[in-house]
Amino acid sequence: KYTTRGPRLIEINSRMGGGQVRENNLAVWGVDLVDESLMTAIGLPCHPPVPSGPYTCRSALYFNSKQTGIMGPADWLANVRKLPNVVYARLLVGDGDEVMCAEDGLPTWLGQIMCEGETPQEAIDWVVKYEQMVDPDIIPQGGEVALRCLLPIDFSREDMGFLKAPTQDAQDYRLSLLRDRVVVFISAGYEGKKFIFERAKAHGLMSIIIDNPGSWSEALEADGTIKKFIPIDLNANRDQVVSQIVAAVKKLPREGLPPSGVMTFWETAVPLAARVAEGLGCVSNTSKAIDAAKNKHETRRMMSEAGLPTPRNFLIKSVDQLPAAAKMVGFPAVLKPTVGLLSIGVVRVNDEEHLLDTYKETEAVMADTFLTKDGAMGKLSDCDGVLPRGASPLNCAMMLEEYLDGTEIDCDVVMSGGEAVYSKITDNWPTMEPWFNETGDNVPSLLPTEQVAELEALCVQTLKCLGFQTGVFHVEAKYTTRGPRLIEINSRMGGGQVRENNLAVWGVDLVDESLMTAIGLPCHPPVPSGPYTCRSALYFNSKQTGIMGPADWLANVRKLPNVVYARLLVGDGDEVMCAEDGLPTWLGQIMCEGETPQEAIDWVVKYEQMVDPDIIPQGGEVALRCLLPIDFSREDMGFLKAPTQDAQDYRLSLLRDRVVVFISAGYEGKKFIFERAKAHGLMSIIIDNPGSWSEALEADGTIKKFIPIDLNANRDQVVSQIVAAVKKLPREGLPPSGVMTFWETAVPLAARVAEGLGCVSNTSKAIDAAKNKHETRRMMSEAGLPTPRNFLIKSVDQLPAAAKMVGFPAVLKPTVGLLSIGVVRVNDEEHLLDTYKETEAVMADTFLTKDGAMGKLSDCDGVLPRGASPLNCAMMLEEYLDGTEIDCDVVMSGGEAVYSKITDNWPTMEPWFNETGDNVPSLLPTEQVAELEALCVQTLKCLGFQTGVFHVEAKYTTRGP
Repeated sequence: KYTTRGPRLIEINSRMGGGQVRENNLAVWGVDLVDESLMTAIGLPCHPPVPSGPYTCRSALYFNSKQTGIMGPADWLANVRKLPNVVYARLLVGDGDEVMCAEDGLPTWLGQIMCEGETPQEAIDWVVKYEQMVDPDIIPQGGEVALRCLLPIDFSREDMGFLKAPTQDAQDYRLSLLRDRVVVFISAGYEGKKFIFERAKAHGLMSIIIDNPGSWSEALEADGTIKKFIPIDLNANRDQVVSQIVAAVKKLPREGLPPSGVMTFWETAVPLAARVAEGLGCVSNTSKAIDAAKNKHETRRMMSEAGLPTPRNFLIKSVDQLPAAAKMVGFPAVLKPTVGLLSIGVVRVNDEEHLLDTYKETEAVMADTFLTKDGAMGKLSDCDGVLPRGASPLNCAMMLEEYLDGTEIDCDVVMSGGEAVYSKITDNWPTMEPWFNETGDNVPSLLPTEQVAELEALCVQTLKCLGFQTGVFHVEAKYTTRGPRLIEINSRMGGGQVRENNLAVWGVDLVDESLMTAIGLPCHPPVPSGPYTCRSALYFNSKQTGIMGPADWLANVRKLPNVVYARLLVGDGDEVMCAEDGLPTWLGQIMCEGETPQEAIDWVVKYEQMVDPDIIPQGGEVALRCLLPIDFSREDMGFLKAPTQDAQDYRLSLLRDRVVVFISAGYEGKKFIFERAKAHGLMSIIIDNPGSWSEALEADGTIKKFIPIDLNANRDQVVSQIVAAVKKLPREGLPPSGVMTFWETAVPLAARVAEGLGCVSNTSKAIDAAKNKHETRRMMSEAGLPTPRNFLIKSVDQLPAAAKMVGFPAVLKPTVGLLSIGVVRVNDEEHLLDTYKETEAVMADTFLTKDGAMGKLSDCDGVLPRGASPLNCAMMLEEYLDGTEIDCDVVMSGGEAVYSKITDNWPTMEPWFNETGDNVPSLLPTEQVAELEALCVQTLKCLGFQTGVFHVEAKYTTRGP
């Protein structure tokens, strides 16, 4: 702030500022802080050319809520969005969101208007004028909320005979009942599931997704695909998560959105969704049935009790039971986990010696393997033996089961009212043993009609004996020399091409059927007497171990006759494995159509011979796919440091074909950073949690590679994992030139990773000092810089001493924080005592997730979500700074500031210090601007910063900056 005592520091952010900071510096001064950040990351000197005066002037106004309540559906900024000088008018909260006014707590930002003008004052005048023209659509607290959807179906008013009919008219009517009803989805899975929510929207269904903060699906609310995203940490204790979700869903009627059903399409969330549905009394299969289907041994026990044919099997609890298992089951046999996914841990064994060796190997592999919520595999040995929270260990009990000969099939079943109303068979080709990896399939089945009927009957009878009543199922079985035998049940729609195939071949959309069962509708899809087409898919299992090259080796077949698609399943630089070395990697897939199943098979087999996967063999020399880090001894450093446009263009050209590793992508609003990096030809590698929205940037070509690592574990472990992962990149021909982040909560992590790799970076000591406001002030004081009076409070007993030293008015604030959380103005000792107790309680109950979302421990049964940061840090009392608050954006290069520009912040909404607006350039006198810039730069230097982009907050007081 520039106070009545001169400039005084508020805080330092050791990265580019968020919000409109980048846009404003670019529009007003022609300086792109993303570019400067990228250049510092690879060690380039920075010195952006800056005009003598601004290109334009800007002002932004934040609408702080003036009442507590719930936002209505109106776009209350629509009438100003296209008016003169408006750059943008953005809603910051959505339909149904709870909002708060200053009288009740930290006020909610409802929206923002940005305007331009020839002077800062003109820009300010525009936003102030437009502020008077809008009226936020808020339903007051306690007010009646209008229904925004239809209530659950009242079946007493329906013609149930017609509703259950297998006709197109009945089907169309059933689907029409989805419109304007609400379904809650537990976990969205990975981004390949987006088509489900697009299909739901096409029917007019209002989808609400509950998933982890930072999930890719969060963006579906912004683009209108879903109605609402509710962030809940699904990786905590299951009972706690169920309680949190049930509580969140019970709030929806207060927003006018009573739900008609709860469901999931994601395998690992099926047990959770069933328990949530039970807790809410929604239509669902029982959690008992779901759990029985997930446990293969329990499935077989219940089948045996129901008199259904069951493979011989033996539950193995220790190595001592292997002889008994072998005696009962015989050979060949299959060793498998009782609970698993894909074919992980499933191995064929041929005799007792082979069983013993394989059991020991498999037990070791399973004990070291886990599955994340998003289905990615990981190894405990890569995580220092600590299981990431929310991950499922695979060291479950094993079972030995007789080897089933014959043809393996998948049976897709729709159940309604306890009966199967649809069931269709797909043939699976012989798997790649001993790992049982799939190689291909065809639909319809080529099996005799009577065998198809027997297989369908067994699958349906098994579902019934486990207690299933409703839903879509993907059941795996074999037709053996002794008749049909079950392999496993998946209590949801099958993945991969299952939905596409059923729709193309039989005209039945399993997404539609799943959605209808979720809201209690009976299902009975109309099915043709014969297939509309026939299909066959072929999976390419890797025939050698190595690293994938960059070539699109399926390009030459993609447009050939009868090809539906030809998809790469692994990318440039991915490690792949052949069957001799372990579970073989799927490299790609071709799908073809034909008039008969055999014709479709013939096409894919023909095209298989025409492709040659681009694999660099293990130990082979990997060609460089990027430029090496810059050799500055070969550069003209005088020119490279010049503040000219020619030098700037040359510096930016050096980004091309170099690799930078980004630690965390933040939220999806940061996508523009990676798009800008790509525009410069930079090859971005993002390391973030599995399931991050940024994972999709690899598929669309925005980034070079996504590496999933659980960033929410112990920091030292995470640093070790990331360093190990980055050290592998040269083996893929991608030696990195730098490591960085744009995300506040990842800044300390990125600094430690850079230190571990020897990359250009500021020290973690400087980063930590900047994050701790009390430590910042201590170091400033030691350096002789003007510092606000402050007192570190470790207990309530110290409040009198703090008050005596600091005086009033004062500001109580956490030493480490984000935004203005926990920052409150206090006016006297009594106010200080009351506020300290209130703030201490609030801070102790509040946490920040990795993605910057706030949460309450009281909503999580007192358990801190892993990776979240508690806000119950030490508090400090600091003198209240009068005067003008500013933001100073600084670029440091070689230990010196090469760019610094001031933005004025308008008076904040006290006592909470919520921002109300800003303008750039500053309206402060030139000499005060210079003093403020000098204080900000001197502070960065005294903390030890050498390079990078910074967002510094300060005031100009009566005693200076």
